[in-house]
Amino acid sequence: NAEQMGEGWSDFFALVTTTKPGDVAEKRRGMGTFVLRESTEGFGIRRYPYTTDMTINPITFGTVAESTESHDLGEIWAAVTWDLYWAFIEKYGYDADINNTNSGNFRAIQHIIDGLKFQPCSPGFIDGRDAIMLANILNYDGADTCLISSVFARRGMGYFASQGSNDDAADGVENFEPIPTCIRELKIKKTTSTPLIEPGQNVEFAITVTNHKEDAAVNVVVTDDLPAGLTFAGASNGGTFSNGMVTWHLGNMFSGQEIKLTYTAKSPAGIGSNRYFHDVMDTEDEWFSLDLDGNNEFFVLQNGVVKTGNGAFLATSKPTQTKFSLETTQSFVVTGNQPVMRLWTNYATETGVDAGIVEIHKVDEQAWSQFPADKVFRNPYPRKVDYQTFAIPFISGFSGNSNGWVQSYFDLSDYIGQEVTIRFQFGTNTDQNPLPNGSFYVDDIDVMDMLNYDTEACATDDAGDHVCARAPERGVIVQPGLVGTKEPDANTLAMQVQPNPANDFLYISLGQAVDGPLRIQLVGAD
Repeated sequence: NAEQMGEGWSDFFALVTTTKPGDVAEKRRGMGTFVLRESTEGFGIRRYPYTTDMTINPITFGTVAESTESHDLGEIWAAVTWDLYWAFIEKYGYDADINNTNSGNFRAIQHIIDGLKFQPCSPGFIDGRDAIMLANILNYDGADTCLISSVFARRGMGYFASQGSNDDAADGVENFEPIPTCIRELKIKKTTSTPLIEPGQNVEFAITVTNHKEDAAVNVVVTDDLPAGLTFAGASNGGTFSNGMVTWHLGNMFSGQEIKLTYTAKSPAGIGSNRYFHDVMDTEDEWFSLDLDGNNEFFVLQNGVVKTGNGAFLATSKPTQTKFSLETTQSFVVTGNQPVMRLWTNYATETGVDAGIVEIHKVDEQAWSQFPADKVFRNPYPRKVDYQTFAIPFISGFSGNSNGWVQSYFDLSDYIGQEVTIRFQFGTNTDQNPLPNGSFYVDDIDVMDMLNYDTEACATDDAGDHVCARAPERGVIVQPGLVGTKEPDANTLAMQVQPNPANDFLYISLGQAVDGPLRIQLVGAD
């Protein structure tokens, strides 16, 4: 099956049977280094040497999606089981006599052997993790459940990780959290049910406080600063508002208790994100597409699968390894405190190999740069992409099935003050059986100085615990709003014209609400 441990098993046993007294967890252990005439600390025939040091060997469960070859897949499994081996040694010690059943190295090997027995046929990585957990329960009454959970979580196979289909190596979901009760502390989580609002609408925040300490949490107090600009409307569970802060006095919480809190506030009308670039992408006037052979591959599909306006750009999957781009003659200067670009995509591709990516280019430089995964939020790149697609290692892209249109945000803060332009690339691998009708659509681009509401909620108790959390994905984002309601005087209306220069279409954005007739005079040197 596509997601399986492959050569990871043999690498693990090669490592544990050649460990020597005095070896340490951080030591670099190359595999097959003799083939390349390297020292035993070299990379050998793997992408990284084995070590518990993740600055040297950073692979995680997410790397499975770009590791379709059995040896590459195996590296990930060998890395996490090697971590587990040293975690057991750290807890129980090492003994060169492998027959010492109380040693950490014996226990680690026993868990791996029994995990092989307990896992189902055609296992995936999470199946393998769970089988090792079962071995600990049956052999040691679960004494090391939290140790095993923490080791796997460190490399993305946490409690909430999902392997998806065992026959698809690219549909897994990483998670870096161990079993919740293994972290014995007071915890807080903040979310919002209103992640995107129009100016003037209410925002809602929810806060969950959980006591996972072994004892009661005494005199728990929860606070959250009301984001600037909002007007407090109300809170649940006796929450009060004073001096810009919402406060709850929860009293004592027994071990395992969870309390959910909510509050509501109103946003000011007419104040939203400041949009300064907009393209509905209905025509090819400002866009051009090229592939490696100079052929047009992206094209405007009129009145088809469209998000905004009358058209959207479409690229379709190919049965060969190729890539092609969609570029624009337009550029913009990145301004504002929180500049972001947002766009809509809609895709159904061969998972992990056929993918779309977004790149940015400073006008005064030559190089293009891909937006890194940590700069994309709200529907970020969902998959790692196989190296063969773009010949770039360890990148992510829009791949798989979006199940309709999704809107993604790209953080432009690294480019403030720079004039930039963007492009899209779509890549496919050599495949005799590509996804039928594989497609990648792009539509409707906005660039704006984002206004969002997001503060940090905190919980404290008398034991001195102090934990804080923010809502995910920048909290509540406000749509671009109309500025002011006063009727403008002559020549005071803030207007923006796009594109500039223009061909057959002009888009004119007004800076505020206007009732009644409006006359606009356009003067151009051409």
